[in-house]
Amino acid sequence: SARLLKGVCERLRVPVDWAHPDGATFDLAVARRAATDPAARIGTLVINPGGPGGSGVNAVLAGGFDDELGRHFDLLGFDPRGVGGSSPVLCSLDLLNQVSSTITSQAEFDRTVAASRALADDCRSRSGPVFDHVDTVQTVGDIDAIRAAVGDGQLSFFGMSYGTLMAHQYAERFPDRVRAIVADSNMDHSLDASGFATTGAATDQDTFNEFVTGCGQIPTCALYGRDIRQFWTRLLERAGRGELPDPDDPGYRIHPAELSNYVIGALNYGPYWVGVASELRRLDEGRPSGQSTTPTPPPSGLIVNFVYQATMCQDWNLGTTTYAAWRTIMNGVDATAPDLPGLSRPRVGAIC
Repeated sequence: SARLLKGVCERLRVPVDWAHPDGATFDLAVARRAATDPAARIGTLVINPGGPGGSGVNAVLAGGFDDELGRHFDLLGFDPRGVGGSSPVLCSLDLLNQVSSTITSQAEFDRTVAASRALADDCRSRSGPVFDHVDTVQTVGDIDAIRAAVGDGQLSFFGMSYGTLMAHQYAERFPDRVRAIVADSNMDHSLDASGFATTGAATDQDTFNEFVTGCGQIPTCALYGRDIRQFWTRLLERAGRGELPDPDDPGYRIHPAELSNYVIGALNYGPYWVGVASELRRLDEGRPSGQSTTPTPPPSGLIVNFVYQATMCQDWNLGTTTYAAWRTIMNGVDATAPDLPGLSRPRVGAIC
């Protein structure tokens, strides 16, 4: 029966657990931009930018959407449960930093399992009952409550990345309540731990291959005219021998996994080939950038909003119970992405 009234920032009360709708509740944070042409208005477009952990409130307030879209729809973003203004999951950053994504032995696997359990206990104690109900099935209930609150008979939804999981599950649960869905960069919820990891690795390898090909065709690329894959292999080998110092902090040695994750992190959201090539050549030549790239450790005792692990572990069966099983999955990752050793796969393994 709840309705969202006029205003930019709003709140909607929803159950902590949709299986018990008369139980405990919390407020969902919502932001809405009214359609600019009321005569042409179709309805409300609910938006989620992904994550898990992305703020739909911030996405809508930041703007940047097509004018024609804003003409026909009220644009509505919400902070999914556990995020931002929607009963955030709060965790100790000190404990979070103890959960390693680099595991090379049984002892490190065991330490990561123990650290993950300690982190989960800490987050649960700081966050309350919502912590155990931040899965996408629960979020789908919230999205349907938003649809009903704005008075739309059917849902129009735009989900990006992890938001596509919301789109899929909403359509499965409420097929008759869907007007239109755009799902951009889809998650495949049918994958097991091995499939999840190797599919991601295959995408990363494709991204790296595009970088090699694209940079080789752009004269302004710092690696143009060179054998880029050979250059990259030599840089990895230097890092593996401990012979690749950070030019801005010579006492620090860059590891191969850091190189792999830097390249993929930089290329995942666009073909930033020129910038990546310039940075790799700078590292190879030992030229300081004038700004230290070694992160400054944050002060101890910080509490941060971190819903990622809780949502992933509730949505997926990606945990592995033994180091041998984890190593088998990582061997598959290495074979699938041979140019990118040590890729971080924090969503798979010992964290759940």
